[in-house]
Amino acid sequence: MEEDYAVKIEVNRQTLEVTVTGHEAAVKKAVKAITEITDAVEETYTIADRSIIDYLARNGLARLKKIEQKEGISITLPKKAGEGEMGTTDIKMYGHAEKVANVRKFFDGLNSRGIAKNVLSASSKELSAVLGKGGVTIKSLEEKHPGVDFNVLNRSGTDNVELTGIIQKEVDLATQAIRDILEVNKEIEDKVLGVEKRFREMFLMNKGKFLNSIRQKFNVNATMSRNNVVSSNDENKSPNGGKKVFTNNGRSDIVLKGTQQHVEDAKIQIKELMDNFESNNVITIQLADSGALSAVIGRGGEGIKKIRKDTGAFIDISDKDEAVQFIKIYDFVGINVETDADAKTDTDAETDSTPPRLKAEAMIKDILKNNLVGSIDVGTNLLGTFLGVSGKDIRSQLTDELKVKFDVDKETGSVKIRGSQTHIDDAKGKITAWLEDNFIAEYEADDEEIKMLLAGGKENSIIKKLGDKFEKVSLDIHRERNLLRMKGPKDSVQLLNKEVDVLFKGGEGKVVVELKIDEKNKGIIIGPKGATVKKFEADHSIKISLLDKFNKLRLRGDEENVEAAKAAILRLVNTNKTQELIDVNEKVAKQLKRGTELFKKILHVNVTPFFKPTVAVVGGEATGGQLKLYGYECDVEEAARIVSEAMSSTITQAIKVADASQLGSVDSPHFKSMMKKGVKISIDAENSAVKIVGKERSAVLEAKNQVYNLFDFTLEKQFGKLGVDKHLITGNNAPLDYLTLYDIASEGQLLFEIDYSLCNICLRASSAEDNAQPKIASAVKKIKEKIAEIASRLTVVELEDNVLAKVLGNKGKMVADLRKNHPLVKMDVDNKTKSVTISPLDDSEESKSGVVEVVAFFEKMVTDNLIFSRVVPLPDGGRGKFVGKGGSNIKALKEATNAEFSMVDDGVCIKSGSEEVLAGGEKAVMDWIAQYEADNASEEIVVKENGRSIFGALVGKGGVKIKELESETKAKIDIVRGIEGGEGGEGGEGGGRNAGGVVRIKGGADAVAACAKLVKAIIEEVNAAVSKEREAYLVQREERERQKEKEKEREREREREKEREANDTNNNENVNVEEVAAVQEAPPSPKQNGRQYSNIPIGATNMESYEPVLSKAARKRRNKKAAKTVESVSAAGKGLLDMLVGDNDSDEEEPATEEEEGEPEIVPPPQSWPPGFTPKKEGRKTPLTEEEEEGNREEEEEDISHSYRRSSGGFNMRF
Repeated sequence: MEEDYAVKIEVNRQTLEVTVTGHEAAVKKAVKAITEITDAVEETYTIADRSIIDYLARNGLARLKKIEQKEGISITLPKKAGEGEMGTTDIKMYGHAEKVANVRKFFDGLNSRGIAKNVLSASSKELSAVLGKGGVTIKSLEEKHPGVDFNVLNRSGTDNVELTGIIQKEVDLATQAIRDILEVNKEIEDKVLGVEKRFREMFLMNKGKFLNSIRQKFNVNATMSRNNVVSSNDENKSPNGGKKVFTNNGRSDIVLKGTQQHVEDAKIQIKELMDNFESNNVITIQLADSGALSAVIGRGGEGIKKIRKDTGAFIDISDKDEAVQFIKIYDFVGINVETDADAKTDTDAETDSTPPRLKAEAMIKDILKNNLVGSIDVGTNLLGTFLGVSGKDIRSQLTDELKVKFDVDKETGSVKIRGSQTHIDDAKGKITAWLEDNFIAEYEADDEEIKMLLAGGKENSIIKKLGDKFEKVSLDIHRERNLLRMKGPKDSVQLLNKEVDVLFKGGEGKVVVELKIDEKNKGIIIGPKGATVKKFEADHSIKISLLDKFNKLRLRGDEENVEAAKAAILRLVNTNKTQELIDVNEKVAKQLKRGTELFKKILHVNVTPFFKPTVAVVGGEATGGQLKLYGYECDVEEAARIVSEAMSSTITQAIKVADASQLGSVDSPHFKSMMKKGVKISIDAENSAVKIVGKERSAVLEAKNQVYNLFDFTLEKQFGKLGVDKHLITGNNAPLDYLTLYDIASEGQLLFEIDYSLCNICLRASSAEDNAQPKIASAVKKIKEKIAEIASRLTVVELEDNVLAKVLGNKGKMVADLRKNHPLVKMDVDNKTKSVTISPLDDSEESKSGVVEVVAFFEKMVTDNLIFSRVVPLPDGGRGKFVGKGGSNIKALKEATNAEFSMVDDGVCIKSGSEEVLAGGEKAVMDWIAQYEADNASEEIVVKENGRSIFGALVGKGGVKIKELESETKAKIDIVRGIEGGEGGEGGEGGGRNAGGVVRIKGGADAVAACAKLVKAIIEEVNAAVSKEREAYLVQREERERQKEKEKEREREREREKEREANDTNNNENVNVEEVAAVQEAPPSPKQNGRQYSNIPIGATNMESYEPVLSKAARKRRNKKAAKTVESVSAAGKGLLDMLVGDNDSDEEEPATEEEEGEPEIVPPPQSWPPGFTPKKEGRKTPLTEEEEEGNREEEEEDISHSYRRSSGGFNMRF
């Protein structure tokens, strides 16, 4: 030992003291070795299960030696009991008492838990797969699962593979690994299904060499199923002398048995062999039909038998019921089934080098040349004629003259011809000629057209006249199918078909035009007993049909005549005045008196209203009734719309078009963009119109204008409009009257409406198919010319309100006198436009001079009653205050200035007959405006950030501050949050610390200025404070982040400490699998010689006195360990288990965490020194002198012992 540790050891047998002298580090190591010897104990321990001893003893006691090496003790296992002996399970442990205790606790855990064990069953073949060639597989498993023992109990049987270990999870993983190997190597049975007989012949030829090669190459059992009927007829014998050949087309299966992988590989090889054989040794001939197949087979199969016998080829034929008919010809020439390259095939001995399959192919094709199939389409409508009496001659020509066979397909109407190609072509020619003479055409007609063909009776009907003209053609009408059937020579039928087509659809100078009419106009057009329609037909030499279901007229005839008739019908419809009855409510009933606004509106659109109360009259007022509107159709519709608006709060407008379906859906973007301010747009398909509905008239009319603009792009070929002055189209005596417009529109075969709301004349095509753009342009030009002509004869004099009142006063006596004095002058006074329109009734000089006199009269009235006026705009919000309560302010201005004041859209209109009075009135208004603006000044202060803080400061608690500001400055303050908004708002608009807004100040100019100054000062003050607060906040936040980071680091250190403690205190049930594996795979170590000894002398009574001085972190860990209650495995036991599962020892002392450094130091307990022990002096309270310090340094440099210990055996040691 002295040599091992480079120390000097002296033993005093009298005092039982051992003195160790040498360098300090060497002394400590020597003392440690001595104490381990002096503190050694021996203990016997009983293992609960012999399997634990067996587990420790395996692999040359490797696991047991690992425990001994780790703990520094010696363990002796009992000898294995002989046969028939019970044997013992006691083990002996020798070493340091504490370490023996650690090992004992480790074995306690093993006793309580036991050895984990799984068993499996494997056949001998499966066991070979688990072991692998030369044991490679099982060795690989042992390397991957070092903590598991693999034991094969016997080569076959049940539960013959045993896996053991101390960790159940690791045993389960190893068990699963073996199961995976068994699964891969499990024997399965699979089939290659549906092997056709030619492949079966290939696999079984030459004593099944092909099948044997599969067996040998892939180590599988391969057999061919025999489920099909086998015959040994001579004609089916193999040309190679085989005795069993399939006579039918049945399929066989190849059954494969072996491991899954081997079976899969074999199946791939079999498919490749069959594909190769199919491509190299099989010829497939596809047949036209089963008839060709029958020709090859021959009567009773003689044909196919002869081919097989003459060629030696194998021939398979398809079933007659298969969709595609075919013949497969094959042989085995060139197929080498031997294993060596020099092997000869069975056909090598043949002298003829042509393979049998090619010979058979040539013979079959010769047969098929005279059994070709051709097809010609007769048509289902002529197939009955072909098969009937009328087709007897053509059928006889085919069978008797040409010697061909034929079949018919009733579904497709085709005839199949069988024979040589020449005969087939001749047959097709004869059938084609027959078809030319029996051509059939069918013409689909509607009810109206069928009626037209039959009209006039048997002698005068159109169908009779057509039959007489085309004598060789038979005509039949199928009423149930609305079908006209024509049969005869092809050229005659085609000519007749064309004539019928012209009759129904037009062409060659003939036209067919459909004209849509309203239901209510049918009676006008048809007339009593059809008299009106007949007159149109007679006058224009055309045919007219009523399509009652579709509300249409169909006109047929020469183009010029049809166009003239169409114009005449349209004029009849559109110049015919109509009436409409409307039930009105009480609200409208009260407005239908002559002179009321609603009554005037109806007259304004050239409609005459007749109102008849139909309910009781209360107090002289009607509570409801029926209103009859009489006038032209489009005017009546406009009047009805006006009445409907009066009965509800909804404004409705409509625009008619030729075909509203061309506009698409109202969900399209261009329509959606028009639907604003509550406006809704819809398509009225039934009336072919666009409807615009809303609550505000201005919004509805704006949308209507936008619809017009849309029509300029989408309906430019069918729609057009022209804006006109209002006085030209309104009133009963409107200069541009309805009949004038109609004559212009109907000349171009157009329809028109007058849009009184927007003063438009709308023109549209009479049908959707028309390209009416040129006609619309022509009509617009003519209307403009008419307007210019009217303007040259019209004189319009505008009247002021005072003049208009005098003209219409006294029940219009002035106008009545003028008309009486000038009977050849037309005068129309319009109350709405405040004008009078004057025009001559004819071109006479008297009429023209009368116009001059009447115009002069009205102009003199205007001059004599001249009124000066001026409009002064009012400031925003000042309109109501200018009027005053009950009009008090306007009345006061009127009294003060003698001028007239009236409110208009742009402001206030000032009127007076005197320019001086007008100027005075204007000055009074301007003075009022100046005072209003002075009293109603305003200023807005935008708050872009810190809105909440600023608004809080401005309002104050309970609104105290804002009230104080308003009281001090006499101004009004309004705070509107979220208008401008700060950029950093947290709560969206109006929310968040930084949400902005606007401060609005109203009042007198001085008050507003003073208040704004105070508000701005508060805003600046708040912004400065917030900025300062923000800076402080940022500093605090940065400091908090630093503290958080420190706390996180402390937490991480605490987690690391907990992990270290957990590693020290975990019991055997929480063993780390990887560490166990690391220990278990370690190689066996040589048996140690000598004994290990305790660090504490034998006989020591106070263990703590001999403990080394520890760091704070180490002392803390020690105290925590001491405080724990160990139930299964103590910290020392865990250390032993760690040794078994892995080497995790470290000589480095763990550093203390920040938390530990900040805690009070744990002071060791007072030491009790044994007899004969002289402790080294510790430091004293008073400082040492320089001489004492020097002496201490010299003493430390000497090789002397520094402390004493007493062993448990009574030896005192100085070191």
